[in-house]
Amino acid sequence: MKVAFAIWDGRISPVFDTARELLITHIENNQVVEQHHECLGDQTSGQRVAKLNDLGLEALICGAISRPMAEMLTTSGIRLLPFVAGNIEEVVSAFLNHQLPSPAFLMPGCCTTGRRRQGRRCTAEENSMMNGRKGCGRGGGAGRGRMGGAVAGGPVGNCICPQCKEETAHQRGVTCSMQTCPKCGVALVRAT
Repeated sequence: MKVAFAIWDGRISPVFDTARELLITHIENNQVVEQHHECLGDQTSGQRVAKLNDLGLEALICGAISRPMAEMLTTSGIRLLPFVAGNIEEVVSAFLNHQLPSPAFLMPGCCTTGRRRQGRRCTAEENSMMNGRKGCGRGGGAGRGRMGGAVAGGPVGNCICPQCKEETAHQRGVTCSMQTCPKCGVALVRAT
């Protein structure tokens, strides 16, 4: 499995959209067998997604990420673990020990009860990605969200594979992008 960690100064980069460096980690049997660094520079969103696909990545661990970038990555089949913070060695170790997502590595101010991120409450999907709880708004994550789109799809519906179009029932409390297609192993997205 090839996993990328967006890094800056020995830590997870606070914002993936402007991150300049990746730590590419090849993992077999929960062990790191190879690591190298890749420079991202000033690439556009599309160029970043294309580079990650060219590298054959299966997952990306990063800090904050814009919704359009997150959707492009998950649609291209890359599993996304956003809103992670911490020392890169500790984060890699946590990933190897299946301890991500975890509140211990949650970005400060992200998706905690009563806290706001970027002037708004977190979505149920953002919250459950990192700490397994329902949304921190009054609705508890049960609604379709302000825009009514697939990202905030609510507790019912389907997840779909962007590659082979295989649909599976959405599991309440588990984001579609945290699940993989039973046929081809690609990260699922929410069916519209």
